[in-house]
Amino acid sequence: MAMVMLGAMFQLVPVISGQLIPGGAAVASLVHAFLLAVGSLLLRRVGGGDSIFCIRFAVLALLITVALGLLRSANYAGLVAPVYLANSANIHLAWGLGGWALLLVMGASYQVIPMFHVTPSYPTSLARAARGGVSCTVDAQLQ
Repeated sequence: MAMVMLGAMFQLVPVISGQLIPGGAAVASLVHAFLLAVGSLLLRRVGGGDSIFCIRFAVLALLITVALGLLRSANYAGLVAPVYLANSANIHLAWGLGGWALLLVMGASYQVIPMFHVTPSYPTSLARAARGGVSCTVDAQLQ
């Protein structure tokens, strides 16, 4: 699943933001270095509205997921002291599925679903809820 999600993000972010990922051709062969390249783009002020906003949070959730996974792996390998976090495996899965996967799919949906004209655009209230009530230019265009 991780490879599919990373591939989707690597393809969608440049299309939605209108800018190439710095060093994208070189980074494509080094998938694990991908987060650095995408992160450098997402930290800048780029277009894309609600889609890019959700993808930013998806990348943050992915970083938390990876950190939790590395911590558990280091724990199992005996490299760090035991982690006494109840349900750490469930927390890792929740950040991966509920954070990274859900937010990435949600961010892509804001852009992709209205393009098909099969369904109406997402309600602006849903987009505002994802942004914490902050409106953006996409919200103004949808109204």
